Amino acid sequence: MDCKAHLVGKVITRGELAARWAYSEMNSSRRAEWYANPPQDLVDKAEQNIAFEDLQKSDRDQLRNLIQSSSERNQLLLRLKSSHFKCVEWSKVRLLDTRVAIGGELMKDFASARRSIDPKDPRSVATEIGIFPECSDPIIATPMYRFYSYPPFFNMLLDGILRSLLFLRYGSDTDLIKVWTDVS
Repeated sequence: MDCKAHLVGKVITRGELAARWAYSEMNSSRRAEWYANPPQDLVDKAEQNIAFEDLQKSDRDQLRNLIQSSSERNQLLLRLKSSHFKCVEWSKVRLLDTRVAIGGELMKDFASARRSIDPKDPRSVATEIGIFPECSDPIIATPMYRFYSYPPFFNMLLDGILRSLLFLRYGSDTDLIKVWTDVS
C-alpha cells in the first residue's frame, strides 16, 4: 500500500513547501546544522518519523521560520519562480534527467557517480541502507531557467537526494517517486 498516494495531485503553497523541506532535514547528518537551534520537539518528531501531515499548524509555522533563517536554504527558496507546487509522480527515467548539487559540484549522473566520498554523503548512505522505503516523503525538484527564459534549462533536485538514490538503485523499474514541483 502506498501511504503517500493521497498527496498525488495536491497543490501546496511555497510556505508549506518550505516547512516540508525544513522538516525533511531535521535529522539529516548533513543538513541539520543549517538550522539554528531547532525546537527539540520538532527534532524528536522527525526522528520518530511522524508524518508532516500530522504536525500541528504551530509546528509548520516554526519550520517555515527555521528555513527562512537558514541562509543556505532561504537563498534557494527565494530563487523559485512558482508560488505553488504540485505533487506528481516521476519514473526513474524522468528523475535521471534531473541535476543535483553535491559537494559544490552540479551533477547530472549523480546516481552512478563513483569516487571517494564522505561517509555522510547520500551516495555512501544509500549503499548502507540498501532498500527503497515503502513509505517515502516526496522529493522537491524545480525547473531552473537560463537567464529567466522558457523552457527550463534543466530540473534541479532541491531536496531528497538520498530518497532519490534509494529509488534509482533499489526501486523496481515500474515504481514511481513522488515529487513536489512547480505548478506550470
